[in-house]
Amino acid sequence: MILPMASNRQSGQKQEIRTYTELQKHMHNALREQHPEWIGPDGDCSAYDLYEKRFADLLASFAEKKR
Repeated sequence: MILPMASNRQSGQKQEIRTYTELQKHMHNALREQHPEWIGPDGDCSAYDLYEKRFADLLASFAEKKR
């Protein structure tokens, strides 16, 4: 299943994501744009860390089911 992620891009612009690293970067940038209040004074974003861990857990769970 593919879920759309809100971003500030115009609807005609599409970004092709080929690797997990590119996906992580895209998610990180989208969350920073949508929730600048989550960014601490030192630039850290603990909410993003939680999102990233949850996503990694979901991927691992999916990979286990595919075996």
